[in-house]
Amino acid sequence: MQVLLAIFERFTDILINEKPFPFVLDLSHWGFGKHVFSRSSHLSKASYTKSFVNDDAGIVSREEVRGRYTDWRECVGVMSVYDNWIKRLDKTNSLNTDLQRKSLYNSATYCYYLAFIGIVGTNNGVTSALRLSSCEKSEPINCKAPRGYSFTGLKVRAGNKTVYPTMGKEFYQFHKKYEKLRQWGEIEFDLDVQRVGFFRISGIGKCAPLNKVSIDTLKEWLIGHLPNVKWHTPRELRKGVSWSFWNLSNGDINTVAWKLQNDVKTTLKSYSNPPKIAGLKELSTFMNEMWNEAIDSSRSAKYIPVQINNGLHKTPAGHCNANDLSQAKRSEGFTDSAPEPNCSRSETCFFCRHYVLHADEEDIHLITSLKVLLPYAQKRAANEASYAIKFAPILYRIDEILEELIKQFPAKKSLVDDAMNKVKQGDLSKHWQSHFDLLADLEAYS
Repeated sequence: MQVLLAIFERFTDILINEKPFPFVLDLSHWGFGKHVFSRSSHLSKASYTKSFVNDDAGIVSREEVRGRYTDWRECVGVMSVYDNWIKRLDKTNSLNTDLQRKSLYNSATYCYYLAFIGIVGTNNGVTSALRLSSCEKSEPINCKAPRGYSFTGLKVRAGNKTVYPTMGKEFYQFHKKYEKLRQWGEIEFDLDVQRVGFFRISGIGKCAPLNKVSIDTLKEWLIGHLPNVKWHTPRELRKGVSWSFWNLSNGDINTVAWKLQNDVKTTLKSYSNPPKIAGLKELSTFMNEMWNEAIDSSRSAKYIPVQINNGLHKTPAGHCNANDLSQAKRSEGFTDSAPEPNCSRSETCFFCRHYVLHADEEDIHLITSLKVLLPYAQKRAANEASYAIKFAPILYRIDEILEELIKQFPAKKSLVDDAMNKVKQGDLSKHWQSHFDLLADLEAYS
C-alpha cells in the first residue's frame, strides 16, 4: 500500500511542480531500491538510453558518451540515438501535455486508485464512478464506525443503490494531493470530465473512466519495474478492509457491512469467516506487510541511537535536553514519514534528537506505560492500515529504546521486565493513569 502511495506522491510532485525528466523514484525504504526515469516507463528495452543517465538522474554529457567508443561506425550510431533522445527529452520537459507526462499522470492515478480501494473498501464498479467533488466530513453512524470523509456513489449491481464510502482523516492528506493532480490533468489536457472522480487521459480533451484494463496496466507496470513486489487485486484489498473492521469492531458484522456499503447478507456471503485475531501483526500476511512497511518507511537507518541518562528536563515520555520547545527536531535516521516531534504530543518525543531516557524505575515506568496504552488507539483508527501507519513506528521505536537501555545496562533488564508486568496489570505511571481514556487523549493524533 505504501509503495503505491510513494509512487503516487513522487509522480504527482513531478507533474504539478513541473519538475524535469530524468528523475529518481526512491523506494529504498521499502527494499525496492532507486529507479531513474527518463521516460514514464523503462520496461521497453532501449538500446543505449539507460547509459545516458547517471544514478542520480544527471544526464551524461555528449562528450563523455562519445569518448566511450573507439569504433567510429558504432559511435556515429550511438550519437544519433543520443541526439534524438535529448530532443525528445527537451520536448517532454517543455510541454506538459507530452506523451511521457500523460503516461506519468495515468500511472500516478492508477496507484492512488488501488490504494483508495485498499483504504476505503469500495469495489471497482463503485470506485471508478465516484463523485469525489461531493466529499464532505462525515459523522459516525454508530459508535464503532469512524469519523472521516465520505463520498457519494452508485452500486449498479445492487440496483443503483446510493452508497457513501468513507476514508479516515489520516488518509485524506493523500486524497488532497490527488485532487491537485486531478485538477492538473483537467487544466493541462482541457478535459470536461463531468465530475467523474477517477479517469485516465488518452489525449487532449480525451479521457475515460478507469476500468479493469487500467488495473491490469498498473499490474504490468508495477511488477515490471519492481519484480519482487507482491500484487494484491482490488478484491483482496477489499477483503483486507473487511477483516480490519471485523477485528476493530470485535466481530460486529453490521459495522463491516457499513464499511463495505453492503447489506449484512451480502457481507456474510462474500466475506464470511474473517479471522478474529487479537494482534494487528497477525491479522493477515497483507496487514503484516503493512505494519512492516510503516516501520521501514519511517527510517533510513536500521538502528537509530538514543541517549541514556543525563537529561535536563522531566517529561511524560522520560527526559529532554532541549532548552525550549522550538528545538524539537527529528533525530538523524528518521524520514519524513516518521512522527514529527511535537512537545505537546509525548508519543512523538521518542523521535526527537533531544530525547533522553534515564535508566531508573521512574522513566522505565513512563515508557512502558505508554507502550501498553498506545494499542488502545487501534479501536479509534479508521482501519488497521491507518493504525499501522500512525503507531507502528512509535511502538517499534519504544522497543528500540528499551533494547538500547538493556544493552548499555544489562542489570536493568529485570527492572524493564518488572515494569512491563506492572503496566500489563493496570499499574500505570501517575501521568499516564490520568490519560487512560485514550478516546480523549489521542483524539488529535489518531
